[in-house]
Amino acid sequence: MRSVVSHTLRRLVLWTDMENKKTRMNDIQVADAISAEIGQHYKEARSNCSILPKYALNCFRVLASVICELIAVGNAPKGTLSEQIDLMLSGKILDKSTAYRLHELRDNGNKGTHPEQYREVDFDELALRSETAAIELIKTLYRLKVGKLPNDIEIADVASSELHRLGYLAMFQRDVDAMYRAGLYLQQRAEKESDGSGIIRADGYLITAAQDIEQAVLWFKCAAKEGHAGAMYQYGRYRSTREYVAEDPLYVRQEGERYLYQASEKGDADALCAMGDLYYEGSALHDQDYGEAITFFQKAAELKHPTAMASLGYMYSAGLGCEPDPQAAANMSLLAAKAGFPQAQYNVCQHYLKGNGIEQSEKEGYKWLEAAADQGYQHAQFLIAQLMIVGMDWPKYDARSLLESAVQNPDLHSQALFSLAKLERKNLKGLQSWINAAGYIQESYAAVVEEDDCHHIGPQVVELGKEVVSRLRAHVKSAGPRLDGSDLFACCLFHLSGVPLTREERNQWYIEWLDLLHHTKDDTLGALALGQMQLSRRAGLS
Repeated sequence: MRSVVSHTLRRLVLWTDMENKKTRMNDIQVADAISAEIGQHYKEARSNCSILPKYALNCFRVLASVICELIAVGNAPKGTLSEQIDLMLSGKILDKSTAYRLHELRDNGNKGTHPEQYREVDFDELALRSETAAIELIKTLYRLKVGKLPNDIEIADVASSELHRLGYLAMFQRDVDAMYRAGLYLQQRAEKESDGSGIIRADGYLITAAQDIEQAVLWFKCAAKEGHAGAMYQYGRYRSTREYVAEDPLYVRQEGERYLYQASEKGDADALCAMGDLYYEGSALHDQDYGEAITFFQKAAELKHPTAMASLGYMYSAGLGCEPDPQAAANMSLLAAKAGFPQAQYNVCQHYLKGNGIEQSEKEGYKWLEAAADQGYQHAQFLIAQLMIVGMDWPKYDARSLLESAVQNPDLHSQALFSLAKLERKNLKGLQSWINAAGYIQESYAAVVEEDDCHHIGPQVVELGKEVVSRLRAHVKSAGPRLDGSDLFACCLFHLSGVPLTREERNQWYIEWLDLLHHTKDDTLGALALGQMQLSRRAGLS
């Protein structure tokens, strides 16, 4: 009897296992079961995650838009994708977790589409996060549109063979889109390799990345000649903006601009925006023309290109190529800000704080300021640090860290150094704070002089410098110099009048100081005594 029961149980287990195998699905099959369109976008995004993370992020963003349309049964609310998601959430069409994941795909997709605005972002990590969110969205959508989700959904391995497939299609089938994506893959690999140190080529890439970038440009050119708009843009951008040695630079730039124009004629949003930039600045083929710049920016803005929206907002505000229109400027900047573009979020903050073209609101202004800062936009981070120095409480941020980041930005370099000096004065922690402040002031003043921007913050730097060095000199006179001489050296960075030395003057003093030590090298005690005397005289203490 026991053997019969055991045999029956084994047969039951085998039958159950067979049935499970019949009903088991992978995530690609789940996506295809929802709709062919969902399956197509989902598979394209996932298969490119590891080889083309930025491209995959854009695919995931498109997937988010298609999901919204499907859930709303073709009646998705009007507006940007962000507004659509929020309206569907408030209308209880979406639950909070689904809305959060859709926002994640949208936000990450914006970063992948415009990576130049997000230099500190790890796009590989971002693509993996989007992939995780997309997998959960597909499961939710299946339950909503198809029915009960099968048990044990497998995650299909679609990435490992994608690179081989891409190469085969590009090389042997002459598939134009595959050529374009092969170019993107090699371009991204060259960019990653060029993040390190080494010998830099004329085009800005490391010499070790030469083969990758040259092959990428070749694939872009091949696809561009076949009329692929994205490839036209990539090839045109490279030829019009990179430096060359072996070829005639003017011819190369003109060729690049012609390809950009051809891509813009095909309606490529990036190319339209690039043409706007060319007319805004003036270029190898085009004289500066703000009116034409606005025309191209407007066409790109109609395609929801956030950089174009932000540029239009600035031009409307400044009256470049048009009459000043603060309201149109604020509206355009707000559209770009809602699309997640950090520069536009910062611009919207300025509109709200000044009440320029929009009702004044510090609350709304600071909300958009935080949004831009949290995306690493250094101008926003710098403004927050400035506000913290004058007393605003912002617990989630550290003013010093924000300013040290802003120092790396050439547009903010001198101002950020000056603000670090003000921060040292505000958070006084004894003599070392004054020494640190003196160093920041000297570096800031040297940068101001080199930038020929003395009329901007130069007077303020000099005024604070006089205060700091007078405090240092008073301390040294009353308490004597430190054993390491750091306070004396700090005082030497200023003229007797308290004006900071320029970089050239400082270097000359260093040379004189080293020359003095060289001539007294055989007399250690004498060198120390003479050095102390010279330092004191130079520091205005004797």
